[in-house]
Amino acid sequence: MKDKTANAFLCPECGSEDVKDVLQSCVSTVVSDEPSGGVLQWDTCGQCHMRIPAHISERWDGLTIDQAKREWQEVYRPKRKR
Repeated sequence: MKDKTANAFLCPECGSEDVKDVLQSCVSTVVSDEPSGGVLQWDTCGQCHMRIPAHISERWDGLTIDQAKREWQEVYRPKRKR
């Protein structure tokens, strides 16, 4: 798949480029066994309204679109949607 500009929002669920809002938290320690417990920034898709970890939706550290989709589906996507 052709990659779009890294750090530009792209929803791994529906492919939308429309971000509804951004949630940032300030947590110094994580007390959770869930992978999402360590996520400090979330983007909410303006189309499907899924809350996506920003490192996935903005493809930080050279993450490709395919890698982002795979990580979303295998790790962070709500279990009811898998």
